[in-house]
Amino acid sequence: MSEHERDDAVEETVEELLTDPDAPEHGKHPQPPQTIDAEPSGEER
Repeated sequence: MSEHERDDAVEETVEELLTDPDAPEHGKHPQPPQTIDAEPSGEER
């Protein structure tokens, strides 16, 4: 991968993060990703 291609990939990723409504807000520590339990906890979602 050339340096130019890598820059394009980084730019795309940054744009996705900036437009992702689930992305953590700037300055805040990111929350751990939400995980779905392998086994249901008995609660209806």
